[in-house]
Amino acid sequence: MGDVSSDGKPHGAAGTGIWKNKGMKYIGHWLNGKMHGTGTMYYPGGRQVYGVWYEGELIYEFVNNFSNTNNSENAPSPSRKQSITALLIGNNDYPTKPLRNCVNDVRAIGQKLQSIGVDVKILENATKSEMVDAISNLGEKSNNYDHVFFYYSGHGISNQGRHYLSAIDESTDESPMLSLEKIDAFLSSQDFEDIIIVSDACCVIVNAEGNTDPVVNTGKTLMAFSTTMGQYSFDGKEPNSHSPFAIGLLEYIDKPMEVVQMFREVNRLTTAVAEREIGIMQMPTLLISPLFPSNLYLCPQ
Repeated sequence: MGDVSSDGKPHGAAGTGIWKNKGMKYIGHWLNGKMHGTGTMYYPGGRQVYGVWYEGELIYEFVNNFSNTNNSENAPSPSRKQSITALLIGNNDYPTKPLRNCVNDVRAIGQKLQSIGVDVKILENATKSEMVDAISNLGEKSNNYDHVFFYYSGHGISNQGRHYLSAIDESTDESPMLSLEKIDAFLSSQDFEDIIIVSDACCVIVNAEGNTDPVVNTGKTLMAFSTTMGQYSFDGKEPNSHSPFAIGLLEYIDKPMEVVQMFREVNRLTTAVAEREIGIMQMPTLLISPLFPSNLYLCPQ
């Protein structure tokens, strides 16, 4: 149950596969008919395995995330609350196809993050040079902060399996696009322990050369996309409201939850809000490095 590729194989986020003869069920990400990405396997007898899958094989398990016991000895020990810095970029004022709620989204999310002790920098309607400078300044904070949270809301595209963020067009011949992979590579080259990168933007393919291969991160990053590769992300039903994905973040980002589980809940709510309020299907994507800690919290318990 879920999306399929052109040749009919399970492909995309939030697909469900059931093996009736084995009594097993898998819910999560698929790639060309194989479990690929984050997902949960349910076995006979109640055992559940939540982890990262690669071409059908489990490569990393988030232990005890679904424990049915209240025994604190069996529960994972959350990492100590560390200092977190954040850069939030919201772009509305594009010369063509302006958006309505991106600036509103980053302001509201910024307030939530500040309320739980995160150092927040907000950039609104930014040119490419302004975005580059802000990201460079963010990197300089790695000496003073352990974790970094980067959130972008605006136009985005995919091409040849890569994702790009669009600055407000400058009056130059230079492309206004910034590669998400290059942002990740830069932040990973700094001294941050862990990196969270969020793109609340479309992932539409710009030409026939594009594909829906997963975006690749550099090793210690969680990447959250508001939609599936190749698909649209929506800006909200009314002006001065929020996008479906921002609604999900605003609901959970200040809750004392492990980051991975928080984004899983955000994704579920995003899909529900988009279908209920706008009447469209929007299924977010979560890509998690095996090195990203399963017990990291944004908000202290």
